[in-house]
Amino acid sequence: MALKQWIYALCALVIVAAPAQAAVREVKVLASILEADPALAQAKAEAYARKRAFFLTLNAFDEKEALKIAQSMSDNQINMTIRGVTLLNQKFDPANEQYLAEYAVSVSEEAVQKLVAPATDAIPQDATKMLVLPVLQNSDGVLLWEGSNLWRSTFNGTALAKGQNLLIMPYGDPQDREITDGLKILTQDFASLAPLLERYGTDEIIIATARYDRASEPARLLVDIRRLSDKVDRSKKIALKTDTRNQTPESLLPLAAENVTGQLIEIAKNFDGNEDRRLAKANAIPIRARLGRIRDWATIQQALNGVPGGVQLDVQSVSIDEARAIYHFNGTAEGLGKVLKTRGLAAAPAVDGGLVVEAP
Repeated sequence: MALKQWIYALCALVIVAAPAQAAVREVKVLASILEADPALAQAKAEAYARKRAFFLTLNAFDEKEALKIAQSMSDNQINMTIRGVTLLNQKFDPANEQYLAEYAVSVSEEAVQKLVAPATDAIPQDATKMLVLPVLQNSDGVLLWEGSNLWRSTFNGTALAKGQNLLIMPYGDPQDREITDGLKILTQDFASLAPLLERYGTDEIIIATARYDRASEPARLLVDIRRLSDKVDRSKKIALKTDTRNQTPESLLPLAAENVTGQLIEIAKNFDGNEDRRLAKANAIPIRARLGRIRDWATIQQALNGVPGGVQLDVQSVSIDEARAIYHFNGTAEGLGKVLKTRGLAAAPAVDGGLVVEAP
């Protein structure tokens, strides 16, 4: 009975959608999977949540053509529109071999709009320019300027065709090679790469590292996108999977180049230097949330929303009984704890200088 009540309570949330940030829509999706293996059930649930969130966003823009467009797209093409997936709640019922999960999926409105209407080439005056370094990790090592770096040649062509003059590709000449190469690029900080910004006149450096994952089933292409400037150092990962056993991760390079280019163009057009400066100045406070009930994580996230001095919540992991995150806050952990207590949460100091929080 409790399981059914939980299903009914969450069904009302399935189609709730609200903008999470510029050009991104957050969609909450409930997934119900019949599967005996919990790990496999979770993978199927997330895949469903991605597709459902994409369709609901697409349907909001074009009800008549949404189903037709969605049916014509592959899983990888759909995943290109997804900007993040957060697991809010989950429950596995071994007796009935049923897995229930609630997700918050961030969908790029700009990417979806391009599917139903011609894309606009208008570039805002405050758009930022980015210098992109495509790095390939394979059995030969870490490749940057080498001619065998297929990821760089693929990305250069995509950026030239679709980068709208916002994505700058370095020459790779001796002057560039003095600043960085495949042996150094993955461990360098902003100070050591800053001469590249000065040379090319851009605001940020993007290190886009592609790696073949042949061990997984199906094989995948993994890409780590690292944004680097004097104010920002953050990374985001994307994964594209092969559709058939005969398809190789290398064949996904063009699709990955379009994906990364699209995401970077969105960032460039919606660039807010003030927001990045606020994030850089804020204190990064580790949050460990103890979850005793299914709805606890959603309650804690709601309490963190709109906290005076709060800048951003970066979720790191969510499991059945615990969630970990970094909360960027203009203040101390002690001060944040006092605020959360006024909002009904229990908050105690953690040994790492952060907070351990619990819902009432």
